[in-house]
Amino acid sequence: MHFDVIDGELLNNNMEIVSVIGLGRIGFPTALILKKSGYRVFGIDTDENRLNAIRSKTIDICEPEIQTLLNQFEIFVSNKPAASDIFLICVPTPLMPDKKADLSFVHSAIASIQPHLREGNMVVIESTCPVGTTDEIARHFHGIHFAYCPERAMPGNLLKEITECDRTIGGVGEAATEKAEEFYGRFCKGKLHKTGAKMAEAVKLAENAYRDVNIALANELSMVASGLGLCDQELLALANHHQRVNILKPGPGVGGHCIPVDPYFIIEAFPEETSILQAARTTNERKQVWVENKIEEEIQRYGCNTIALLGLTYKADTSDFRLSPALQIYQNLKEKHRVIPIDPFYSKGVSLEEGIEQAEMVVGLVAHDAFRSVNKSSLEGKIVLDFAGVFK
Repeated sequence: MHFDVIDGELLNNNMEIVSVIGLGRIGFPTALILKKSGYRVFGIDTDENRLNAIRSKTIDICEPEIQTLLNQFEIFVSNKPAASDIFLICVPTPLMPDKKADLSFVHSAIASIQPHLREGNMVVIESTCPVGTTDEIARHFHGIHFAYCPERAMPGNLLKEITECDRTIGGVGEAATEKAEEFYGRFCKGKLHKTGAKMAEAVKLAENAYRDVNIALANELSMVASGLGLCDQELLALANHHQRVNILKPGPGVGGHCIPVDPYFIIEAFPEETSILQAARTTNERKQVWVENKIEEEIQRYGCNTIALLGLTYKADTSDFRLSPALQIYQNLKEKHRVIPIDPFYSKGVSLEEGIEQAEMVVGLVAHDAFRSVNKSSLEGKIVLDFAGVFK
């Protein structure tokens, strides 16, 4: 260990220290899991509001068991890194306006830990990155083990997926791979697949590109079904009865922090070879516009004055609003119409019953489980549009 006391607490010198850089939706739950697994954990973030919420145990993450772990375990948090044995990078990698990867948060995180790195330390990047990022960063350091291990975790089930999903572990060199495998083996029950850093980065991008393409097919078929006067939900459900077909569910587009972003990391590097990925991105971005236009057409057709939108998050049963097409549709429509937002995770919304009662048109955008309680009789006499199987 590199020091014995921090923030007035005596450290166990036999306990490895892990610094988690970035305490967002992946970093914070991971920090709690590491603490539970026996590591000494430091949580680092530049957002003082988030740090204060963690210190006061009031951080708002709607995830099963998060609050229980938070009550059980104390994590030292700060806006500045300290000496550690392992540094875990869990910062965002958004898109810039030109659809290229913004790696500024990753580079800032690396710069912040650089003064504290010692020979034999390990740095693991979990943030989604263009292929080659980890190798490029590692070449500026000597005696430090660098590895890349992308998270595989779905909002709404983070703790379970962080600990139980298989992981792809790619080190910059065999020694780094082995060291990273040993680290993840302490808290991951899924299989650990060893490879190189570039391959691990490519695997993460391939996984989300697959989902984007599959959702694009579902969204495209839903628009075709509408043109044919058919129910898109029934069309896809019946098609999926084929033993080798598994079309995902359509919706008002694609949102979240991964799927609408990660394919562009491949497209940026290979613009001539990625026609399918580019077409999927175009389809999924167009779907939001298509849905919004359909709603507008029906508003004009029936002269509706009040519209209730059911669901604003980027997917069902998650509190995540990042890049949500449903939320964008709401923001666009409310500039021209009286729109009632209904979502169990939206604090400014109204109750399901109240919203439906007030509305002349009811639009399903996100199929939260909470909407299963909709009394079908309450929809009688109203214009009902369903773009996500909310009322099925």
